[in-house]
Amino acid sequence: MILGMQENTFNTRTNCMQAYDSYDSYFMRAEVETKLSTEYYDARKEKGNGIGTEWGFEATNFLKYNDVLVNAFNVYFNCNLDYYLINLGVSLTSVSGASNFVINGVWRIFTEDYRLLSESIIERDHQLVGRLIGMWFKESLQVQILDVDVNYP
Repeated sequence: MILGMQENTFNTRTNCMQAYDSYDSYFMRAEVETKLSTEYYDARKEKGNGIGTEWGFEATNFLKYNDVLVNAFNVYFNCNLDYYLINLGVSLTSVSGASNFVINGVWRIFTEDYRLLSESIIERDHQLVGRLIGMWFKESLQVQILDVDVNYP
């Protein structure tokens, strides 16, 4: 979805997408590593530093989820999601903003992208659905994430 909210919806080399990929890898790793306590206890034994405790295991899990939270803030910062939240706030707190958002949303229903989104949902093409929903948010809220390329000269 974040990819669809960018200026170029196919550019995966932006700071935003790099931050998202980092968040995703930390989240997936934390999800797997926090479920199995046997690896924690085995590592403590191998290190020769006594036996692990349940409190120690939970403290380790807490630190892993802190890493996930830090990476989530990196996504927020690198993807400039504050602009979306500001425009969403304007759409929800003023009559003119709400009117603009509703008219814009209704107008989007009659575009080719809406038909493509419907077909993608039926075909279960998750990547295309995410990209099109991101594009819908970008165009409905009239905001876009500028491409800041990681490898810009």
